[in-house]
Amino acid sequence: HENVITSFIKLSVIITSMVLSLIVGIIVGSIISAPIVWISGRLIVGAEKAKFMDAVMIGTIATATNIVMVTFIGPLSGILQLIIYLYLVTKYFETGYLRAGIIAVLNVVIGIGITYLVTYIVTELI
Repeated sequence: HENVITSFIKLSVIITSMVLSLIVGIIVGSIISAPIVWISGRLIVGAEKAKFMDAVMIGTIATATNIVMVTFIGPLSGILQLIIYLYLVTKYFETGYLRAGIIAVLNVVIGIGITYLVTYIVTELI
């Protein structure tokens, strides 16, 4: 019976750590992506349609589906993730797929720019 109890405790710890990792990943991903999505949305569809809370929802749902899909489907899930992301942008920012695609590209450009800037600042401090 001790082996069963030990196995159950180990399984509980593994499941708990997986759930906590998922939650932390979603929160961190949303905090990082929401401002970038919001800025991109405001530039492309305007302030009336691109609300910050909508960007938070897009970032949260996109991050959660990304984590789940990579975990269960693997790296080949990229096309499906892109379709889901574009759908989220069209629904929350009330725009078409072309503008959603432009927002997605702009997100990447802004993200790379921020990464470069942060890397530059950090390396200058070291």
